[in-house]
Amino acid sequence: MNMLVSISINLFPILMLLIIYANNHRKTAGTADKLLFDVLTLLAIGAMVSGTAGKGLLGVPGAAVKAGLWISYMVYASMMTGIAALWLLYICFRLQVWGAAGEESRTLRFLGVLQLLMTLLIVTTPWTHLLLFVTEDNICRHGGLYGLLYLECTLLILAGAVISIRKGRKENSRERKWECLYLSGCGFLLLAGMLIQYCFDVWWGGSSCLSLTLLFIYLNTQNRQITTDGLTGLNNRREFDKQILKWAKQNAGNWGMFMLDVDDFKGINDNLGHVVGDEALWETADILRRVLGRERTFLARYGGDEFAVIGAWKDEAEAKQALRLVEQEVDRFNRTAEKKYRLSFSIGYALWEETGEPDRLVALADERMYAAKTAKKRAAGQHIG
Repeated sequence: MNMLVSISINLFPILMLLIIYANNHRKTAGTADKLLFDVLTLLAIGAMVSGTAGKGLLGVPGAAVKAGLWISYMVYASMMTGIAALWLLYICFRLQVWGAAGEESRTLRFLGVLQLLMTLLIVTTPWTHLLLFVTEDNICRHGGLYGLLYLECTLLILAGAVISIRKGRKENSRERKWECLYLSGCGFLLLAGMLIQYCFDVWWGGSSCLSLTLLFIYLNTQNRQITTDGLTGLNNRREFDKQILKWAKQNAGNWGMFMLDVDDFKGINDNLGHVVGDEALWETADILRRVLGRERTFLARYGGDEFAVIGAWKDEAEAKQALRLVEQEVDRFNRTAEKKYRLSFSIGYALWEETGEPDRLVALADERMYAAKTAKKRAAGQHIG
């Protein structure tokens, strides 16, 4: 009966995670955070399967059952410590928190040593009984170091939540702030599962929180793929078209937009290759994030090498000040970044009070952007086209 109850509780979460893994693995592009999410999902499935088996075998007599209990508990403990370590790595890679040179490799070495020590403790517990032991009637009891297992998992997950919160405070982009907040919330959900599991010894308390966490992250990632440009990480044209209508309905006139075009982008592609061209677009997006990615600003890749920014600039002076900040950041990039190319932008702005219609606002900003590009080419004696 215990086995049937355990299977009935965990069957749906296991099937759900299998579907998530199959769909995400098919779309995985090889980035570290996506690969880590795949492995996290597999470990969660392994933890649920071993947890289901262990819970179902409790109290069933027989030497073979005792061996099965030992194996299920050891596998479960290994999966949970692995999940905690990979969760911390997932946060670090997803949010790109690596700062000083070598920080990534030091973190990997630390987690590797920590997992090795925990694995040794787990695989020797049938003889040492430090983590747990199985009684004669096949009931599992906690050992003297049982709490150490949950302490390690809790500290690693808590570290991920703290990193997410600290990273979010440093971000200017509203979208990045939301992502950091979302991931920290998922970390606290995992911590809640750990607390339930440790205090009440309910295996599926932790498993349920774990499966919900992975589901939330998966759904959030899928939603971002609909609204986000895959190359630059900014919002895409579809989301821009929705947002400008939203701004038109909700704002009273103290706002406007930029249209930005990367100068001589065709030359970068032709002379240095499309990979470098993609890098230049990403750097352009990163400059916009650093300078204009604030609470009342919306950033998007409009198409090709064109970008659009909607912002709460109340007058022409504020709009021009924002333009100067972009130009200063581009100048700093060209002086400090060791690249084979130099970035230069042609930017046109328009204020809502000048037009009063979304289409006319975009058209005016685009017209001024083209005028700026034309003036640059004339000054350089180039053919305008």
